[in-house]
Amino acid sequence: MKQKGVFSRLSTYMLRHKLLYTVLLFTTLFGIVLDLTIAWLLSVITDAAVRLDVKAFKGLVIFGLIYLLVSAINGFIDRYLKNKISAKIRNELRLDMMRHALALPQSYFDRNHSGDLLSRFTNDNQSVGNATGEVMIDLIRNPLLALAAFGYLLYINWLLALICFAMGPLMFLTGKIFGSAMRENSVKIQTNMSKITSFLHDILGSSMVFKSFSIERKLMKQYQEHSENITSEELKRGRIQGATGSFSSFLGNFTFLLALVVAGYFVAKGSLEVGAMIAFIQLMNYLVMPFSALPGLINSMQQSLGAAGRIFEVLDSPVEVEALPEAATKQPEFEHMVMSSVSFSYPGAERHSLNKISLELHKGAQMAIVGPSGGGKSTLFKVLLGLYEPDEGEVFINNEKTSEMSLAKLRSHFSYVPQDSGLYTGSIRDNIRE
Repeated sequence: MKQKGVFSRLSTYMLRHKLLYTVLLFTTLFGIVLDLTIAWLLSVITDAAVRLDVKAFKGLVIFGLIYLLVSAINGFIDRYLKNKISAKIRNELRLDMMRHALALPQSYFDRNHSGDLLSRFTNDNQSVGNATGEVMIDLIRNPLLALAAFGYLLYINWLLALICFAMGPLMFLTGKIFGSAMRENSVKIQTNMSKITSFLHDILGSSMVFKSFSIERKLMKQYQEHSENITSEELKRGRIQGATGSFSSFLGNFTFLLALVVAGYFVAKGSLEVGAMIAFIQLMNYLVMPFSALPGLINSMQQSLGAAGRIFEVLDSPVEVEALPEAATKQPEFEHMVMSSVSFSYPGAERHSLNKISLELHKGAQMAIVGPSGGGKSTLFKVLLGLYEPDEGEVFINNEKTSEMSLAKLRSHFSYVPQDSGLYTGSIRDNIRE
């Protein structure tokens, strides 16, 4: 899925929280005003100190205390709303994924490992949540803070402002250059994490098997290969992030030092007050910091979009039912079942797993299906349950075609006792009660 398509899909979740985002935008804008206020306050305090104006400090101290209180309250609300939005969107994605996963056909689970699906539920979900809260707001806040600081710098000295702002396009270009590489790297890391999660899921649940066959060394070698693949991609990510950070830091520091030298020169000439220079230094942080952080934020967003794409791959997979079936409250009446020349082969298979199978079963009768491993016994039951559609033939229960039944009605005629016992998380009571 293309990046624009992924972001468009993700924005549908974000738009559900328009009110929270509106309040968050207000706290963000108010936070920018508070940032500029501290620069102004530093300028006023410095000028008062240079003028030896002791009386001015009483009012400045009171203003400073009010500023600190207001800033703390705004910061708390801002942080809380970011976390709230992220948590809500994570929850919505988890629920949508679970609802969709429960409706997926058996063929999906046969083709895809449960460990890969688990990774999308956890790692990818966490990454997307971060993007919709902290990263998204910072991508909005940082350019606005830079523009506001630039406007204040223009008021102080237009030449200094232009020198500082010249780095903006270079920083943006840095993000564009390294952003696509970071997203590609992120997808590879997430894919490898899914593979190693699937591998661990298999191994840690089969201790009797690997101990009985003494294949510990073989498994260790395979795990080492998976782990080294992840390490290789993580090192590549480190190189990309290192190059991005170094280049951004170089541009930021160079611009800061250049502007600082020019500001000092103006102060020495007497064309700039010391307080204005202090304010300028503070504003430089608000100008350099957003631009310096921008490439990293773009990289983080690229990673999160890669994770969102993996989630939407699951949500785009065809389901077997549109609404989750309800469990039958009572056992339906059963009279007889007929299979008429049923054939079935798995996608891509060279031969039929079931070939012209016909049988008839009446109420109260018993029938055993026996045969070698791979003979089609499990496949037969999957077809009867409607987990797979037969390629040929029909199945009738009480003279009704199973292909015309709802899946809930069809499966209410059957009970399934698996070879391996499995319990869901919870008590024994939770596992056996309806």
